[in-house]
Amino acid sequence: MLIGTAATDLMLTYQVAIMVAFGLSATVAAGVAGLRGLAQLGGRLPLGAALRHWGTRPALVVAHLVALASAGALLLSGQLWAAVAFGVLAGVSLGAITSLQGLYTKELIDPQHFGALFGALQGVIGIGGAAGPAIGGLVLDLGGSHRLLVAVMTVDLAVAVVVLATGPSRLAARGFTDYRRWTMIVDRARAEMFASWFRCLADPTRIQILSLLATERRPMAVGEIVAAMDVGQSTVSEHLRRLAETCFVHVEHRGTASLFLVNQGCIEALPSAAELVMGEVDAEALPAPRPGATSRGARLESRRRAVTT
Repeated sequence: MLIGTAATDLMLTYQVAIMVAFGLSATVAAGVAGLRGLAQLGGRLPLGAALRHWGTRPALVVAHLVALASAGALLLSGQLWAAVAFGVLAGVSLGAITSLQGLYTKELIDPQHFGALFGALQGVIGIGGAAGPAIGGLVLDLGGSHRLLVAVMTVDLAVAVVVLATGPSRLAARGFTDYRRWTMIVDRARAEMFASWFRCLADPTRIQILSLLATERRPMAVGEIVAAMDVGQSTVSEHLRRLAETCFVHVEHRGTASLFLVNQGCIEALPSAAELVMGEVDAEALPAPRPGATSRGARLESRRRAVTT
């Protein structure tokens, strides 16, 4: 994006001077620049459809290709038709590029570090925006022609297209994920707890029961669950016992009846536990387990202590 920004800012800064140098009057060149500004709206209107069909990065590549075509039109802008073509193509491409850069940055960067890295990236893009006009001024000061200026612009845009088309889609995210995987190790107690959670869910019937309770969001009697699951009562009772031991469900006693309700806190913690194991989140991001949410090893140790005492 730095290279593309340098090229587009170079184009915006010297567009009128280039068209005048190629033979247009200053009035007509300024009018084309105004057309370019109006055409930027045309670059934003079709973005919704482009994103649905292509995705952010392909749409950004296409926008840079249109900008590359506008540089070719600028090279012929001594003729009015080419100048108008430049105004339309440059406006459409710049309108799309400025809108897509933020979306692409969001996809590229790890969400947990988005704020800091987005600010840093905007600073880099700002440097590119300043470098483009500075390079253009240097080319002209050293005796270069306006055609050389357009050539520099064209090369910059071509490089930007290649980098966008071939670069990784989540470079920053992958780097930070690798860093976390190297530096974050799940401690033994937490690992045993997570293992008990995953073991508890290693049964299709148990998953179906938990899904039913999570969908109903109300206390359910064993008979209701049996009727919904079409499984024997003894089997359902055993699965509910395992789910209660691992704290996936709460048990409410009403008289002689036992009602089972999904433990929302444990359900919310499970995805974070999987992400922590895979190095995707910090340990601090994991919701604290409810009291009683213990590992199988901890429960066995507790029973051994109870027997010895």
